[in-house]
Amino acid sequence: MRRLVFLTRMRVSGMSISDLRRYVELIESGADTVPERREMLLEHRDTPRGQIAQLQLSLAATEYKIATYQEGPLP
Repeated sequence: MRRLVFLTRMRVSGMSISDLRRYVELIESGADTVPERREMLLEHRDTPRGQIAQLQLSLAATEYKIATYQEGPLP
């Protein structure tokens, strides 16, 4: 169950199906593949970080617009 949850979260964060398959293959190959799995995750980490940054910008723009609408129309 934990593996399914993890893989689902990786997919949602943008990891490709082929990378997920490779990751599972590595898991099934045993502990000797830990360094390669770690490297895959280190490389993938930039994807959700970029998504978070974009979402923060989108949230800031949304908050700005909400604030301008609360203040009423500009003269």
